[in-house]
Amino acid sequence: MKSNSLINVLLGGLILVAVCAAYFLLSYNFAYRELRRVQPRVAAATNTRAVMQALAVDLLEYSKRNHDIDPLLLNVGIKAGTTNALPATTPKPPSR
Repeated sequence: MKSNSLINVLLGGLILVAVCAAYFLLSYNFAYRELRRVQPRVAAATNTRAVMQALAVDLLEYSKRNHDIDPLLLNVGIKAGTTNALPATTPKPPSR
């Protein structure tokens, strides 16, 4: 009787491991399909970002020669605005 209960415990463990392996296999399969489905969109977005960055660099270079484009670049955030404020100073610690 002892060996029969040991076989049952081992068989239950084997079934549990098989069910977990099947679950992980299915979840991996669905995730891989999702990755393959989304990959072209990610590549297109990466390409668009590279083109936009190149355009921004070209616009900044153009703004060095023609300052009429500066308000547009400031509006969209490509070029940082200049400020005439004094630099912030750190307070001195009190003397003893």
